[in-house]
Amino acid sequence: PALHACIVCASASCPNLRREAFCAARLREQMDEQVATWFANPTKGLAWDAGQLTLSRILLWFSKDFGGRQAAADFALRALGTSHAAELRKRSSFATRYFEYSWRINRTP
Repeated sequence: PALHACIVCASASCPNLRREAFCAARLREQMDEQVATWFANPTKGLAWDAGQLTLSRILLWFSKDFGGRQAAADFALRALGTSHAAELRKRSSFATRYFEYSWRINRTP
């Protein structure tokens, strides 16, 4: 599933483009960084607000790659690793939404 954070189409809603090439010696580390950076972005990765979880639409479109919609949400929460993730795990239910997707070109800030 981490591959979805690494091979991107360069649209604004995709995970950020990496500033370096992936290399075999650091591949796992680089992939983990990509996943963490993606889900740390509250405009296109993951956002938590007032009992509502908003996730990247990529997790909806490719949910089967993660093992289903709930597994995709769990993957995002594991990557988040913050107090919000702990709070969400304690809840029996919460609303899950998906960001609108922008196909504009992803530009470097």
